[in-house]
Amino acid sequence: MLTAYDIILRENILSLPINPSQLAKQNDVSIISYATLEKLGVKKIPVSKDGFSFVMNGIKIAYNGAIEPLERQRFTLIHELCHIWLGHLETPPANKDLAERQADSIASELLCPLLVLHLCGVTTPADIKDLCGVSQSAAQIAFKNLCKARKDKTLLKSEQEVLIATKFLPFISDYIIKISAKKQDLARYRNPDIIKGRF
Repeated sequence: MLTAYDIILRENILSLPINPSQLAKQNDVSIISYATLEKLGVKKIPVSKDGFSFVMNGIKIAYNGAIEPLERQRFTLIHELCHIWLGHLETPPANKDLAERQADSIASELLCPLLVLHLCGVTTPADIKDLCGVSQSAAQIAFKNLCKARKDKTLLKSEQEVLIATKFLPFISDYIIKISAKKQDLARYRNPDIIKGRF
């Protein structure tokens, strides 16, 4: 079965946060908002309050641009791309609940790839939220999964993971340098001698 790591390699994803619009464009998928559908004469959106994918003059993803937060819209777009990559549009799945769980799982792993988070040295859900552009609750779930993977020592075990780590290396290096500089700045400003103007 298709995995998030397969998609990362196939789509040549090299940095976070992942850009769903760019991925859609790479795959010749058009994105259209519910508001635009309504302007085109679609009176009632029957499928989902968040979004859905369909075929009409090419593959399209419709999403609800009025739903907040924006992180939820990003998740919806990636989720619908996962349905497309899993072949759910060509062959509608017999078990729709299973298909939704598959798309949810891959979308979550794609937006918050544990291997990359580990190599970036993230230490809090807030780090994940900022790095991946996901909601607080998604960041907390990813952090819990990351802690388990670190404890179980299941990261960087396959050739595929080594390849992903290599492709992400420039991004990871830049991220670590940026975070280190930010921590040094914070430490400097917390120093009482600097605050008093002694240095």
